[in-house]
Amino acid sequence: MPNALVSWFRRRRVARSNRKRASSGSSLMLPPPLLIIDQDPPIPPHLRLPAQRRGRLTPSPSRESLVSATVAATADSAFFTRLPLEIRRKILVEAFGAQTVHMDLIYDHPVLQQPLLLVQDRSSCAFGGRYTRRAHGNLNVRLSTGECDARNLRLDDSRPKEWAWRSSVCHRCRPGEEVQPAEDYCRFGQSPWHLMCWHWPGEWPTKCLIGAMGWLCSCRQAYMEGIDVLYATNTFHTASKAMILSLPSILLPQRLASIASVELLWDFAPFPSIHPEVVKPPLSDMASFRLFLDAVPATFPAARKLHISLQGRLYPTRTVNGLTRWDSSLDRTDEILRPVDELVARLGPHVTDFSLGIPSSLYQQQRDKALKNNDPVEQAHRGQRERHWRPLSEGGGGDGDGDGDGGRTGYWVWLGHKDFTIPYMCTMGEGGYADIIGEDNWVLYRFSDN
Repeated sequence: MPNALVSWFRRRRVARSNRKRASSGSSLMLPPPLLIIDQDPPIPPHLRLPAQRRGRLTPSPSRESLVSATVAATADSAFFTRLPLEIRRKILVEAFGAQTVHMDLIYDHPVLQQPLLLVQDRSSCAFGGRYTRRAHGNLNVRLSTGECDARNLRLDDSRPKEWAWRSSVCHRCRPGEEVQPAEDYCRFGQSPWHLMCWHWPGEWPTKCLIGAMGWLCSCRQAYMEGIDVLYATNTFHTASKAMILSLPSILLPQRLASIASVELLWDFAPFPSIHPEVVKPPLSDMASFRLFLDAVPATFPAARKLHISLQGRLYPTRTVNGLTRWDSSLDRTDEILRPVDELVARLGPHVTDFSLGIPSSLYQQQRDKALKNNDPVEQAHRGQRERHWRPLSEGGGGDGDGDGDGGRTGYWVWLGHKDFTIPYMCTMGEGGYADIIGEDNWVLYRFSDN
């Protein structure tokens, strides 16, 4: 509604302005009024690091004045003068380190603010009773739709779109469990069952936030010790494509050099859509995907653990008798995976753990091919993790992790986003889903109310 009102006001203002100019008695021939089409303006560039920094926060041995100022500022602090550095570091790691954190740069309307509601009855909150189920990080979301994506965020469209940071601690699963990055919905304020935050210690919603800013802003010594813990001990998870491609212009080189673990989600549609009128999101083509892969080694020069998850419309189409539909008979998976193979082959020896996640629609064929070729395959129905080994050369097998010295033999491909959907149904006691779709394939599906 706010957008409609703004568009109506703009049209009225243009029409009134044209009438005034037409009745002003000017002898100039005015062109007819243009048809105003309400379209989003082009996306402005996001903020970047300044060419010249106003001040230096982290001292180096060549900056004696900064070092001396830091020592003087903490001379009366028992925390810095009595506790040894290793104890202080352990405290900071417990406070905001050694976890998965979200870092996304988003261009959109601001999230609609809502009052902070305190929930005292956990059972009524969890099962749709008197209280509304609270979203991750107190984001304002529509939980009634049953889906977890950006459309469910309640945005304040009366305010203009802008670049803004969104960050939080990752609560995509219970503590100690393992859920693939593709199944992470924290940036939408949700988890698959909307209840995961309850299983994490702390008070809601502050336990969903990283909570490092107060410490980093307290003094230079706190910043020096805290910034290293923040970047070097956490796993950074991001799905912001624009940010990934330009991260060196956003973060300082020393910060990128200290990142040891990353999870990158790349959502794209490299092949034509079955609906030509559908406008694909920016950076969804194959050229942008290759730019992304080329940028990864230089952007994260010291990363030891690197996971990339691919998702989106990753299969081609075909037209028969005037009807265009997804072509399941045409396998163009190698057009997507070959560039990943090239990336893995040129990764430095510092990357000791590389893995790829692909959606069910690609994973099933690749897993079956690995089984046929006698490559290592682990399957969930055997009590294992759902993944298979992809050799970099024909006939390669590998030991599962590569040799760590740059001569990699392959990498693990995990089951990522589950884009196969099976509706809820009554099986009448006849074995259940494992018998209906196959014991080895049930893990490929997500459940839906539709």
